[in-house]
Amino acid sequence: MSTPRNSHDAFFTAFISSKDAGDTLARDMLPRNIVAQLSDEPVRWLSSSFDDDNAFGSVSDQLLEGRLRDGRPFLIHVLLTHRPMPDESTLQARLRVCIERVREYYGQLEGNDPEARPQVFPLLIKF
Repeated sequence: MSTPRNSHDAFFTAFISSKDAGDTLARDMLPRNIVAQLSDEPVRWLSSSFDDDNAFGSVSDQLLEGRLRDGRPFLIHVLLTHRPMPDESTLQARLRVCIERVREYYGQLEGNDPEARPQVFPLLIKF
């Protein structure tokens, strides 16, 4: 990951540096009915970071990976923003970023079995 260019990037970089932050975030921010389905294994940040200068000019998103109680994997695409609630075109652009991140992840999976692909929960957090 590059050196943070602003306070937003510095905060996000520090946040994702904490090993336990991903698990805490998942269990505190997802709806209770989803949290009830999470296994006892910690939800963890994936090792790769996504710094997409073309999309938003800052470090703003990351994938978390975990398992459900039935053993199936899941992903959480976390997007932090300090901006006011974005308009529809910005939300669509951020959704495209989420889809690209998940495609990159799927591209790393062995085989091409759609059933083996994890469920994805997008999570937009305004701070």
